[in-house]
Amino acid sequence: MSFYKPNFIDNVGQTVPDYIIQSNPSSGGAGGGLILLSNSTVTEGSSVGTVVGNFSVIGGSTRAYTFTLSSNPGGLFSVGGSTLAVDAALTAGNAPITVRASDTGISVIDGAFNITITSSVPANFVWTYPYVGF
Repeated sequence: MSFYKPNFIDNVGQTVPDYIIQSNPSSGGAGGGLILLSNSTVTEGSSVGTVVGNFSVIGGSTRAYTFTLSSNPGGLFSVGGSTLAVDAALTAGNAPITVRASDTGISVIDGAFNITITSSVPANFVWTYPYVGF
């Protein structure tokens, strides 16, 4: 189960981004915390290097985290710094990944995400003819 916080305007007029909070986190060390992903949707046909979203950690240690993909079926995505990017040709559907956040090995947090790959082909258009009454 995921928690979704929609965009909203804060009291100083700034747009606050969406965040997807992964479910069932497991902590391999002190500090606990949750991994966040700023976006979990990408369009099929996106070129390699297209940014999907950015990872961050809440409730963990105050040290900087390093993000890695511990499960990436099909090698569809890559992580550079805290950025999740497209790394292979995508087909519409869902792609589960597991991310590990580590702050020099003291605190380790694993999180599962489901990346939604949307179709780049528009839905079939059905021509209709207007009814002309006689």
